[in-house]
Amino acid sequence: MNLNEKFDIITLIGCDFGVLRPGHRNLLLCSIHEMLNPDGVLILDVWSAAYFKELSEGHEYDYVPDGGFWDENPYLLLKDSYLYDENAVIFSRYIVITEKEVKHYNFWEHCFNKTVLTKNLENSNFKNIKIYSDVAGSPYSEESKTLCAVTEKKEGHFEKIFMVMVETIPKPNNIEESNLGAFVNCWAKAKNKFEAYKLAADYIDTNGWDISKIEDIQIVQRDYYEDEDSKESLKCFDEANDEENTWRASGIFNAFPIESEE
Repeated sequence: MNLNEKFDIITLIGCDFGVLRPGHRNLLLCSIHEMLNPDGVLILDVWSAAYFKELSEGHEYDYVPDGGFWDENPYLLLKDSYLYDENAVIFSRYIVITEKEVKHYNFWEHCFNKTVLTKNLENSNFKNIKIYSDVAGSPYSEESKTLCAVTEKKEGHFEKIFMVMVETIPKPNNIEESNLGAFVNCWAKAKNKFEAYKLAADYIDTNGWDISKIEDIQIVQRDYYEDEDSKESLKCFDEANDEENTWRASGIFNAFPIESEE
């Protein structure tokens, strides 16, 4: 697929949106927004809060003698399910045991109510958001196990706050920290992740470090950092968002010693 191509309609169905972390959900919506034509339409569905209420924690096992979804050979499947009420999150752990190996799979799924789903889309610059019970367009019901959003792209070039997570090494002229490495969380105000990475790289370079590995890039919201333990992160978020900050970036450096090679 040519990702430079523009589309009139993009669909994300099968309740896959909820398996992503919040920052990755924002990043995906940002990418979809860029790929849509003016007034282009996004259709996506998610598991609902009503679905979450029907679930229960538990442990299950099953023996599949002829092979199946998880492996073509006979296997024993162990499944553990855990629920996190505060965020309506389901954690499922699958252990697949065959004669030759043991494989582990972990799945996180977020369930949404109408308000949270609408806010996610509004924060990513979508408009005219309509919520249905399913992708067939059934009228919205609080009892439905799924929710479907149909929404349009809002026009404009919108800057967002990205968090760029990288591993770094000191620059050759950084003598004082030549025996250290550092994990860096850098917040940058940008239109897309490529611009965010460039701003973060420039900021990190100015502080005497070179990026050696990219760990992750996410779009973040200010309310992610409003708890007592996130004051330093909130400070960096606000500095990156400050119109007077010409760097349009701010970061936290967590240094660690590098073992010397003998």
